[in-house]
Amino acid sequence: MRYLLALAALSTASAIPAAQDRNDLASRVKAGEGWGTSAITTGEITACWATWKALREHVAQNGQGSFPPDYTVANLDWRVADWTRALERAFAQRPEDRVPESNQELQLARTEIGGAKIGARAEASGSCKKLPEGIRASAAPKSPSGQAKASVPTKAAPAANAESPALTAASTGPLGAEAFTKGVAHRDGVGRPINRAAAYYWFLRAAMAQDPHPDAARELARSRESGPLESAEGAALFKQAEHLVLYASTDRELKASKPKSFALHLQAAELGHLPSINTMMSAFRERGWGTEPDIVKSREWAQISAEFGDREGERVLAAYM
Repeated sequence: MRYLLALAALSTASAIPAAQDRNDLASRVKAGEGWGTSAITTGEITACWATWKALREHVAQNGQGSFPPDYTVANLDWRVADWTRALERAFAQRPEDRVPESNQELQLARTEIGGAKIGARAEASGSCKKLPEGIRASAAPKSPSGQAKASVPTKAAPAANAESPALTAASTGPLGAEAFTKGVAHRDGVGRPINRAAAYYWFLRAAMAQDPHPDAARELARSRESGPLESAEGAALFKQAEHLVLYASTDRELKASKPKSFALHLQAAELGHLPSINTMMSAFRERGWGTEPDIVKSREWAQISAEFGDREGERVLAAYM
């Protein structure tokens, strides 16, 4: 699952055998040493994501042979996937317990989600492996004067989520900050916890997804059906996570000019994603309103476009009436 959030405290600064590391992480999560403890903190999660992303970018540019074997992307992917599965099991057992307890920690993680500070924290916290020589995290740490500190010369890595401006804006702007806070800290009007851990988990998974899979939205929907969120607020937060996954997926599809993503664009357009709305309407006009095999019911497409205020969609819909 390539679109999984890199949610792992990959290891301590000292080398830990992979099996021991995996078992240690899984046992800590199972024992309740998850969110909001010194063992695995939200800050560590974002810091380790920076390490993982920097290594992926390095592989894309230079190949995998230029740093030690324990830094290989396959190794990191395996640890991320394993730790995420452990989290999923823990959430299924006691979701209300997997929540950061500190407002200070929440504020710290909120400022780090977009990648502005995670590179510096990855180096300073010791919670992740230090990057091998010649590899630099996505964001260079800055001194108090505002000048970037000296770094090992290397090819510049793209900004976090550079391939998805809409995703970056959503995860770092007011929407992302509000959703993050609500997902982990709020309770509903009668004092019951929202399914905060699930909402927080899916929001982070969406906000940090580097390469969302086209099936991400369906996977999110299946997860929601498996356990209801306990309040309207929790449900609204979950919907925001769905938006982010769809936005990232459709941005990637648009830039790759892949024509087989009509169903994905339709879902995103229904959520108000402007690039998908434009793509959908272009498909109507250029392909004769339904001649494309992927567009099964042109009437439904026309109705949706009309709801978005498209005059041509209104005209086609009127013809069906």
